[in-house]
Amino acid sequence: MGARKQGESSAGAARTADLRARIEALDPDNEGDELLREQVLQTLDLIAALEADVKDKGVSILNARGAVAVNPSIPALAGQRKLLAILVGRLFPPQDTPGQRQARAAANARWGRR
Repeated sequence: MGARKQGESSAGAARTADLRARIEALDPDNEGDELLREQVLQTLDLIAALEADVKDKGVSILNARGAVAVNPSIPALAGQRKLLAILVGRLFPPQDTPGQRQARAAANARWGRR
């Protein structure tokens, strides 16, 4: 892995702030969205804590035996980022473009005849 550039952390912070703003703008009366919203916000907080741990301790640490090992926050961070992507995908499902709708209709017409 290459070294992280100075601007990357500020870009990540901007994306996180944008995501938090989009989440706060959701309808609070929708219980399903509210649960997902809480999970996304908790996941964002955990990601921030894990990133701070990696920044503080580094990518590699000394384990109990004194050997160099990967900081346990690294795989935890990867898992939380994956979870965040899933939750955000459920909260903000992608919208089909007109071309995608036309292609789906054509595929349904072609395969629906069989």
